[in-house]
Amino acid sequence: MKGTKAIGTDFYTPFQKFWNNGSTTPASFSSFEIVATENNTTVLITPRTAITGHAANATFSVILQQGETYSARDMNSTATSSLAGSIISANKDICVTTYSGALSNSGCLSTMGDQITSSEFIGNDYIIHRSTMNDEKV
Repeated sequence: MKGTKAIGTDFYTPFQKFWNNGSTTPASFSSFEIVATENNTTVLITPRTAITGHAANATFSVILQQGETYSARDMNSTATSSLAGSIISANKDICVTTYSGALSNSGCLSTMGDQITSSEFIGNDYIIHRSTMNDEKV
């Protein structure tokens, strides 16, 4: 995991917009999970697509106690429905993990997840690794 760089108060979520979630039972989904490091942590969330119980682009708040987790789930399985760019901010330190289940590529299903770093550690230089998958450029 990311260690101390994963702890912060402001986050922007990265998600892919290319592969759909596959058809599974129970249904696959994409989500971000927020965990509080202290009691009485107020978290403001602006999801970029509708999540269970909340509309897209409508900011709402949750209060978490130390160790409690909030899960923001996008149950729409199409890649065009994405949590990419969702904004998460808090009055005390939190950690955020992103997740996409059963991403479908030519019948092959893969799950991805990662703990992300806070916006404090967003840089200006990035490395993009190009690869091939089934002779397609990705």
